Parts: sequence; structure tokens; C-alpha cells
Amino acid sequence: MSDAHAYIAAGQSVDQFESAIDYAVLRLYTPLGDSLGWFGSTDYTEDWDDGNYWASVGYPGDMFGGVFPSVEVPVSIEDGDSPGVFSNPGLNLETEATISAGASGGPFWAWFHAGDGLTPRITGVVSSNHDFGGPFSTDNDGRLAGGGELVDLVEWGRSNWP
Repeated sequence: MSDAHAYIAAGQSVDQFESAIDYAVLRLYTPLGDSLGWFGSTDYTEDWDDGNYWASVGYPGDMFGGVFPSVEVPVSIEDGDSPGVFSNPGLNLETEATISAGASGGPFWAWFHAGDGLTPRITGVVSSNHDFGGPFSTDNDGRLAGGGELVDLVEWGRSNWP
């Protein structure tokens, strides 16, 4: 990694207010987007509640004794709430996707129509705030960080790190 720009929660214990702004963009020495394509981003809307068209991707680690890539499709975002205290600009998104420890930072994304095709867009990032009942629980109260600042951060990275 050559550079990082973030809104990020500090410390080992992250509360609901900090988890809503727990995201970063990283610039790699060899950008993956040049060969694989780029994620865009879009702000969450309640119209998407309970829609099973999202994907969760990451490297959760420590399951079966090692780190491995993981993908879960289709998954839903069930609700989005703004902590709203002290002008917190973030958004807590809730999902019942199987999110395990170590998956923090993984994108929650879907395909969106753009022009004549489809483009992948992130609307949330797996936050470090987890309250789940085990690595394969389907009732894990998974938390995603999202909101307009996530969109702004992705746009900042794309504009400043071509």
C-alpha cells in the first residue's frame, strides 16, 4: 500500500457511533482496478431494505485455521440508521449476512445500471463492530458502515489517485 485516506474508528472496542464512519480507501503500488476494473459507490436508500441482491466479499481469517477469500451472495441490507449524535455523518447499515471476525473492510456491493451496461457499486463496508453468535450464525446483527461520506471518500480516491 502506498497511501491511505480514511474516516476510521480507533481503538479495540468500537461503538455504534464510531462504526458508522469506519471506512478507508487505500492506494496500492500496483492498482488492481487497472486490470480488474473499479468499484464505484452509491449512497444507501431505504428502497433497498430486504432486497437480496448484494454481495459480501472479504478475507475473514481464522476460520478453519487460515485466511481465505470469502463471498456471500445474495445477501440483503435490512435497515439503515444514522447515529445522529454530535453531527455524526455516518450510517449504520444492518445485515444478516454471515460476517465473521476479520472481515472488516470488505465491500458490500451490487450491480447498478449505468449507460449501456452494469457497474459494481459499494454502498457499505463491513465494520469492526460485530455482535454475532459464531462464525456461521445467520442471526449475527452484522454492521456495515455507509453513508454519503463513504461515497465522498471513494470519489476522493478516484479523483486524487488516478
